[in-house]
Amino acid sequence: MGLTPSNSGRVRRFSTTTFGLDNGTVVFANVTNFLNAAASSFSITLGNVDTSVSQGALGGFIQDNYKIRTNLTLELGLRYDWNMSPTERYNRFANFIPGSSSLVQVNNGTAPIYKTNNKNIQPRFGSHGTHSRTARLRSVAHTVCWLTSR
Repeated sequence: MGLTPSNSGRVRRFSTTTFGLDNGTVVFANVTNFLNAAASSFSITLGNVDTSVSQGALGGFIQDNYKIRTNLTLELGLRYDWNMSPTERYNRFANFIPGSSSLVQVNNGTAPIYKTNNKNIQPRFGSHGTHSRTARLRSVAHTVCWLTSR
């Protein structure tokens, strides 16, 4: 039985910049009108209103290959992923607060609405083998497990 350990990882940064001209504002008299899409007024803001959203991600895995027989290998391992909270360069994220019937700037009077997702552990299972010179079989499976803290 042979053992071939392997590991890998990656760091990613997603960035999106949008360019918008002449954005508008829709005003609703109350929450009920908002939910029913019954606006009381609309105004347009002339000029350039850019947005720039970024989000980071970090991932890695460890895996071992176990050669059970000359024609059968099992793969076992763990994967970890951390999806970071998105940010907006100009601090324009807002959250609708039903109690106050208003939009509140994120991190300014309200808790962040985007929580960092850093509890992702995924088991990895796989096998590959040959039955004859022409028949080969490979299978891989993994699941996502969210760990919660209490």
